[in-house]
Amino acid sequence: MSTLMPFQADGVAWLKANPTGLLADEPGLGKTIEIAMALDAGKPALVVCPAFLKTNWVRELAKWRPDLRAQALYGRDSLVAPEPGQVLVTNYAILSDGPDLKPDTQLVADECQALAATGTKQSRRFKALSRRAAGTWGASGTPYRNSTLDLWGIATAMGWAGQAFGNMSRFLWLFRGTKLHHGGYVFGRPRDEGLAAIKPFILRRLRAEVLPQLPERTYHDIEIE
Repeated sequence: MSTLMPFQADGVAWLKANPTGLLADEPGLGKTIEIAMALDAGKPALVVCPAFLKTNWVRELAKWRPDLRAQALYGRDSLVAPEPGQVLVTNYAILSDGPDLKPDTQLVADECQALAATGTKQSRRFKALSRRAAGTWGASGTPYRNSTLDLWGIATAMGWAGQAFGNMSRFLWLFRGTKLHHGGYVFGRPRDEGLAAIKPFILRRLRAEVLPQLPERTYHDIEIE
């Protein structure tokens, strides 16, 4: 088995201590590996990601967690409840409202910025799954791709918006959000209370912070179907 870098081991420890949270490390720092290593082998797991990442998830799980049975799902009616020790990998476009997940299921949203828009079908369906899961981990190197409002959508879909912010009005206060006359919102500098609210739910490290731990260069083969 390959060896984790120290900051990755710290990420695994943080995930294990936080059943629901967002791993927001800068791209390229190994979020997939950290989540794979944090999964409990005695519990079922469901990973939801963009379609092009399904093969990568199965490959990384086979490399880092050979003790787990990883399988990618294809087709709109393919989603079933994973069994203990099994990791099923599906994509947002074919996500369905079912199945009835076992109460100890570990749920993962990779590239979870896909859940930022609260009114989309995939966000609603993921939210329904997160309500039935034991915990939900998200991963994204760019969680606020369009606006600070994306954070509200992601937190809502993953199920921790209420704990962190209370409601939408308080979220806007925390992040100095103002509704525009023509639609949408504009945000200012977050209040200290806003930063404190997200601290228990988000872990982010930048390349510059962990640079001394990184190897000079690494290579990865990316398979294209």
